[in-house]
Order: sequence, then C-alpha cells, then structure tokens
Amino acid sequence: MSESPGGPLLVAVVGGKAAGKTTLVEAILRALSEAGVRAAAIKHTHEASPEVDRPGTDSWRMAAAGASTVVLASPNLIAVFRSAPTDLEGALGVVRCVDPGARVVLIEGFKSQAIPREDVVKVVIGGDRRIEEMLKSAGGEVWRVRAARDKGGAPRFEPQEIREITRRILHSLGRPGRVVGD
Repeated sequence: MSESPGGPLLVAVVGGKAAGKTTLVEAILRALSEAGVRAAAIKHTHEASPEVDRPGTDSWRMAAAGASTVVLASPNLIAVFRSAPTDLEGALGVVRCVDPGARVVLIEGFKSQAIPREDVVKVVIGGDRRIEEMLKSAGGEVWRVRAARDKGGAPRFEPQEIREITRRILHSLGRPGRVVGD
C-alpha cells in the first residue's frame, strides 16, 4: 500500500473498548515523529457533546451564536470546532485543509467506515468478536497487534511491535530503513 494519490497514508487503529487504541496511536505518533514523518490524528467519539470547548468561553459563545465553524488560534495552538455531524470523509477533509503536509493520518474510531475502505490500512488490536466480524468485509491491508496488560490492567505494546508498525508505515511511504530503537 502507498500514499493515496489525493493525500496521506490513512492508518486506522481499531479494537474493542479499552483495548489500547489511544495508547497505540500515541506510540505510533511518537515513533513517526522520531523518524521525521509528519503525522496527523483523527479521534472519533460517540459522545454528542464531548467537553472540548467549555460553556462561556468566547469560542463556545461564537458557536452557540450560530457560527458553522470556529477556529481558535493561540500562539501555540489552533483548534477547529464545527457543529455538524461529521463522517470520516468530513474529518479527513478538515485534516487535509488544516495540515496538507501530513504524510500519515492515524484514525482512531470510525471503524464501520474505515474497515471496508481499500485506501485505509487497518491496525487491529485483537480480541473483539464484533470487530473480527466486521473485518470479513475489510478492504485493503490489515495488520494485527496484541496488547499486553501492565500490573494495573492498562494496555501496553511491546517496543518491537511499535517498531514493526512504524517500519511498515515507512515502507508504505517509500522510506524503508531503520527505525529509532533498532
């Protein structure tokens, strides 16, 4: 698999609840950053109103007043708030506009939309029967990983697995070579 002609390599991390998706996305992002690859991330949530912009703030007030999109810009951060139901394609459109230099987009969530797509690499954290059933209709590549659990029950991934995923991503970008930690 290579970068899609219209943009970055799309990599969806899928797994059941508390499988370690965010932990894995963080590790992959760190490894790609260390390899000098610009990567963006999309996080999907089923919460209707996740707390990202607190009531009473200026950006919240602008959205409440009817702005279709609010961009919050500070010296160290740009945040985009859009009050409309967004599917995976809409979220990818925002990333492409806001960060056109991203070579990889890591997607957490949107599994029912990402799994069937041919242009999305699926990194699957095993163990969820519902996801295994969905994978029967998967298009594109599927890579599998396992999460171990630490003493507190939190998911963790072996460094070798992170290096292997990073190598595969770099190879897909046409940049085979050593990964930090080899």
